[in-house]
Amino acid sequence: MGHEFKKVGVYRGNGFTGSIPPQIGALSKLNYLDLSCNKLTGELPFSLTNLTELAEFYISNNDFNGYSISSALGNLTNLVTLGLSYNGFSGSIPPALSHLSNLASLDLKYNNLNGTIPSALYHLTNLSILDISWNCCNNLSAPIPPALAGLTKLKFLYGDSNQIDGSIPPKIGNLKGLKILNLQFNRIVGQIPSTLGNLTNLDFLDLSSNQISGSLYPDIGEMKSLTGLKFSNNHIHGTIPSGLCNLNHLKTLDLSSNELRGQIPVQIGSLSMLQYLYLQNNYLSGTISFQIAKFTSYIIIDLSNNIITGKIPTQFGSGSNAHQITLNLSHNNLSGVVPDSLGKLLDVDLSYNSLKGELPCSLFPRRFPSSRFVGNKNLRLTNLTFCPKKGLQQLEYYITDITIFLVVFFLIVGFLFLISYKFKVKKVEVVELQEAKHGDIFRIWNYDGNIVYEDIIQATEDFNIKYCIGTGGYGSVYKAQLPSGKIVALKKLHHLKELAYTTVAKEKSDVYSFGIVVLETLFGKHPGEFLSSFSSQCNEQIMLKDLLDARLRPPSNRLVVLDVVLTVTLALGCLHPDPKSRPTMQQVVQQFLVPRLESTRPLDTITVNQLVNSKTFS
Repeated sequence: MGHEFKKVGVYRGNGFTGSIPPQIGALSKLNYLDLSCNKLTGELPFSLTNLTELAEFYISNNDFNGYSISSALGNLTNLVTLGLSYNGFSGSIPPALSHLSNLASLDLKYNNLNGTIPSALYHLTNLSILDISWNCCNNLSAPIPPALAGLTKLKFLYGDSNQIDGSIPPKIGNLKGLKILNLQFNRIVGQIPSTLGNLTNLDFLDLSSNQISGSLYPDIGEMKSLTGLKFSNNHIHGTIPSGLCNLNHLKTLDLSSNELRGQIPVQIGSLSMLQYLYLQNNYLSGTISFQIAKFTSYIIIDLSNNIITGKIPTQFGSGSNAHQITLNLSHNNLSGVVPDSLGKLLDVDLSYNSLKGELPCSLFPRRFPSSRFVGNKNLRLTNLTFCPKKGLQQLEYYITDITIFLVVFFLIVGFLFLISYKFKVKKVEVVELQEAKHGDIFRIWNYDGNIVYEDIIQATEDFNIKYCIGTGGYGSVYKAQLPSGKIVALKKLHHLKELAYTTVAKEKSDVYSFGIVVLETLFGKHPGEFLSSFSSQCNEQIMLKDLLDARLRPPSNRLVVLDVVLTVTLALGCLHPDPKSRPTMQQVVQQFLVPRLESTRPLDTITVNQLVNSKTFS
């Protein structure tokens, strides 16, 4: 009867292990198969070639480490969608995939593929989505061939984080339907071809972190659909073309860490939708025009590490939404006094310039850290006793950020204190319902000296089910009346899997508990629902911002964002399914103490998968 099935989509995330059985080839009428988010391994069975009517095949997020992509897939000529991402496939991309003439979407990201990209792939003229990103570990390389121009239906091309070399062929301008082109983190050289200006439907262009040289082409302003343009970390020189100012839909402009010179075009101030302006680490000179200072909505402006001169425009902070603006002008040659209006900004860094006078009360160090103003030898901090109290009202913008920092800090300190007594801790967490008692945190009550473990067992009749009032992902809650008459709730924690065969609480189990507590604090709720998707490895689309406590304003101060990102990253490391891969608490503490470079990456662009795949403890 199996051959009568027309569609199967019920196998996603079912925890299947082992290899795909060869009997699957008996489902010859199958046109949809989704085996994603399981724990499958082994070689793909040759019997898959019998599924000649298969149109969609998804096998992402499994464990095929060390196995290659089967050439047999090339026989599935009716395939429209093929998803093989997040598997650890090794070897080269089989040229047989070029036989899939109906293929519209090919997803090979996050594997360990090596060798070159088969030129035959560029004969898939129906291809709309091609994703070969993040195969950098095993040197997926070769230049971009001119044959790419034959993929006239291509809309999304992701080739980032590989070892692609050579230059970008001018014929890439023939891909008129392209919406996203991401080639960041490769070894691309040469100049940016002016034919990119032909891509008038392009929404996002990222060529950052390559070895591109030359200047920016004048026709860049013709790509009027662009919302994101990123050329950072290259060797681009020359000036910023004024044509950029024609990109009225632009939200992100990142030209940082290049060799750009000259003045910042005043017309950039007319880009009303701009949210991220990164021009740091160049050789830009001249003054900052007042037009650039007139942004009225949320924006991060980073002009640091240039040779900009002149005064800071007073227009910064003059708008009604000034509290949404972050400004970094550090490491320049700015002079003059600091405008009082800067105190209205969300964040500001003026360090290492030639500013003078007194720092206005609106920027006093309780509003912004004093490190934001160091390196200005003629700039004096205002005597705080003469600052009006109304300046304290501006602290409201930071209440959320400070709260997050303090909660995380005391959480870490408290947990370290708990671990120091871990061998005294029982498997029961007791919470008093009627009254709280201060004192030793391991003596929740004061019953005839100390309430000992035997008293708890007696009060609950050895955790009889009749006392159970609720069950969660990490334990069951019991209600009982102690001999003292107090009504209490007792939480009996479940065993971690790795403790199933031992009576000794291991250090890595303490670390796991720390990760749970951290996530529960930052998420504002138990992370059980998130952990189910986290453990199944289906987290590539989960955004960090969507997990944070929705009752709090999202942190926008870049330093606080950096702290939140680090804290969540460490917590995820503590929750690694393999206890041997978890850090020790000593390693966690060391990570919090290590000085970190400030990150300018926006919170709303960070995915959980990026944090999971970080190399914090490698």
